[in-house]
Amino acid sequence: MLVGLGTLDRIDRLEQEPSDDLEVARRLRDLRHQAVSELPAAGPPSAIGEPPSRLDCGLPSLRTDELSAAAVKAAIIRSGSVLVRGLLNPTQVERLKSATDRAIAGRDARSPGKPVGNGKNGWFEPFQPDPPYAAMVAEEWNRLTKGGGTLWAVDSPRGLSELLAVLDEVGLRRLAADYLGGRPVLSMKKCNLRRTAPQATADWHQDGAFLGGKLGALNVWAALTRCGVDAPGMDLVARRLEEVVETGTEGARFDWTVGHPLVERVATPEGIVRPEFEPGDVLLFDELCLHRTAANPAMTNHRHAVEVWMFRADDYPQGQVPLVF
Repeated sequence: MLVGLGTLDRIDRLEQEPSDDLEVARRLRDLRHQAVSELPAAGPPSAIGEPPSRLDCGLPSLRTDELSAAAVKAAIIRSGSVLVRGLLNPTQVERLKSATDRAIAGRDARSPGKPVGNGKNGWFEPFQPDPPYAAMVAEEWNRLTKGGGTLWAVDSPRGLSELLAVLDEVGLRRLAADYLGGRPVLSMKKCNLRRTAPQATADWHQDGAFLGGKLGALNVWAALTRCGVDAPGMDLVARRLEEVVETGTEGARFDWTVGHPLVERVATPEGIVRPEFEPGDVLLFDELCLHRTAANPAMTNHRHAVEVWMFRADDYPQGQVPLVF
């Protein structure tokens, strides 16, 4: 019985129910959005540990048994990001890959012009945020639902449940809470299931350019297929940048992206790296990491990946739609 429990307690209780229960998945999705007002004030974020000495593809690398908030923070402060090989096991990878494919298939099966209502199987049921947030997502949602390889996880009750369950199983909810100093708050627009086509293009950017500067956020990017060689991967500047660099100049396509000549200048001496990812590899970085999707004409395969940005409740960026983890 959940009567008399606060929203956060109801989330915690419902998360103990079977992960394939559709009604639980739907209820959890609603509660995660409603619970933000109940979050206590965040405490101090984690201390800074010793940065890892091991490099992998030019990036600091942590083994799964070395993973801690302090070590992650030290690596990001030194190099902008950190790589964790094999954090997700093959079963977890397959769960998220299948969820991504099913959610995108559900979206693409909608009849053009047909009003969007609740689906029947929970793989694609668009989420309606509370009125203060509804207007800020409508235009972007209409663009995303015209097709393509990105789906907001919140638009798939089953997909969102699978995604957050896997992150919790591998310890990333606890790590993020330590890193941030409080229970993580996600963003509806920055929690994504992705199936990226080999022809994908993307400009260099720092998420802080549109999230609002320095936030102390933490992003989890997990590869679900092999990528970086025959499927789009990630290009990264392998050094710490202390501020958001100039945007909208030197050939940048958008006012929030960074022109390539400027990227090459700020990247020295560490340079630009393109890691080769295996399924289950995880990249962790914050809002100041300068990166882009890495693709070239020789790539022929799609890339499956998930991305989840996490924030402190008291530093939550404007223009985002909150969901409590």
